[in-house]
Amino acid sequence: WLTSLQQHSPHIRNIGIAPGNRVSYVYPMAGNEAALGLYYPDQKEQWPAVKMIIANRKPMLAGPVRLQQSGTGLIYRIPVFLNNETYWGMVSTVLNFDTIYNAMHTRAKQLGIKVAIKDRDQNGKILFGYNDIIANNELNLSIPGRNWQMVSSQKNTDAPQACE
Repeated sequence: WLTSLQQHSPHIRNIGIAPGNRVSYVYPMAGNEAALGLYYPDQKEQWPAVKMIIANRKPMLAGPVRLQQSGTGLIYRIPVFLNNETYWGMVSTVLNFDTIYNAMHTRAKQLGIKVAIKDRDQNGKILFGYNDIIANNELNLSIPGRNWQMVSSQKNTDAPQACE
């Protein structure tokens, strides 16, 4: 099932299972070895989001975040609770941010537009895309636990000014 899922979803970097908040299983292992054994409470940048997911008992997308195994990812986390309502751990799907961003940027370039993704929960902070964008079009994105918006405008330069 995991092999099929990954083959049909080119942006999936890995799927991890973290009982007790420690990543104990990663598929595929190749290229993701550094994530094995990762303990969420020790991850200063990621732990606040993980705690919120556990407290809210709802899946959420985190990122873009720097990955332990290198690169940047978007992480969709699902908290797992047992029948007696005890928190068991987390199941995560890590998406390759770079391939998603490149696909978005390539398509926008073909269309002759500039695009950016804003985090409306952080006063419209641009997560990725052009920093200097003045929106002609806005689209609210339905992302679990996040309030993102895609904005676009006519392009007046070919040089991207990507955010970190």
